[in-house]
Amino acid sequence: EAYKQKASWWSRITGGYNREAQQAMQSQGADTDEQVDQLLAEMDDETKVPELDIPSTYHVSITLPGYGVTLVHDEFPEEDPRREVLMASIEQAQVIFDAKQKLDYKGDTTLEWKTVFKLTSAAVAQHRSDLLSFKADDTGEWYDCGEEIPPAGLFVVENQVLSDKSVLRVEVRSAPVMITLNPYIRTALDSFFEMPPAPDADADHVQRALSAAKQQGEDRMQEMKDKAQEAVWNYLDEETLEQYKAEARKRLPNEVFIAVQLDAPEVSVPVFRLGHVTLCMGSLELKTPHPCHTASIDAELSVRKVRLSMTTQGQEFRVLHPVSWSVSAGVRPEDRKATATVEVEPIGVNVSPEVVQVLLAVGPAVG
Repeated sequence: EAYKQKASWWSRITGGYNREAQQAMQSQGADTDEQVDQLLAEMDDETKVPELDIPSTYHVSITLPGYGVTLVHDEFPEEDPRREVLMASIEQAQVIFDAKQKLDYKGDTTLEWKTVFKLTSAAVAQHRSDLLSFKADDTGEWYDCGEEIPPAGLFVVENQVLSDKSVLRVEVRSAPVMITLNPYIRTALDSFFEMPPAPDADADHVQRALSAAKQQGEDRMQEMKDKAQEAVWNYLDEETLEQYKAEARKRLPNEVFIAVQLDAPEVSVPVFRLGHVTLCMGSLELKTPHPCHTASIDAELSVRKVRLSMTTQGQEFRVLHPVSWSVSAGVRPEDRKATATVEVEPIGVNVSPEVVQVLLAVGPAVG
């Protein structure tokens, strides 16, 4: 009995203390099989093992304060912007998981859980000029989260267990982001990753060796995948698989609530000697107006403030005025009916020879 009190909870579960006790008994002279069997039988008696309380609430939080990766071209001096070929960074990414055991509306024990992923900010730059950055001035408008610094991205998946139903809630939100297409980024990356020619090497021989190594790696990965699938199917016979499926169906939420709000990127394309063209893709919102049964769903999709503008000779011209459109849809399988409503605001377009000249130059500028 003393060994049980000293053993850890993991040893009591896995039976590790049995081996420790057996070694101790042998060292104390308990060398007969009858004594060993009698003592091990007493240790296996559940009435003599302390009960372990299984946690009913779980909380896991992982925070990454900030990370960055920079490709440095050492042929250029420190003060030369061309030295930084590409820089990517993220600031404070956080993953939070909460779970709690509860009784659902059927009286079964189930798990109410919530997973949250938050990203404070992210940036990509080339030659110390921004390629991708979140528009900090607008981040407070898209989501009121009660935080001093609103996140640039938010992803939430939650299984809510209520007294009369269970609801799967999905929420995705992002802050506005600015993207600048630099036509020289591909040239800079190609120059950075360019490998010097191998001396006295047969290029065809090297290519064949690389192809053979690649094929060998793919074959090996496929072999491991097949073995893993075979092991799973050997472990899960048909009866066991049906039991797992039945348990999973019992715990599926019977209603779904979706709230997706994405502020689409604003893309700016510099056009040499002519100015630049800016395409704002507006904001996309997809939501269910209320928690919907999985077999009868109402959804609303809207895209707002899509616009196209260009700047030349210091003046801005709106080519496509802000336009919005929305779609409302509903599905009623019990009535064999599906409905959809589409609404589009008036579209205004301005075209001039200068506008056409700049727009035709966008393709070569990107390529």
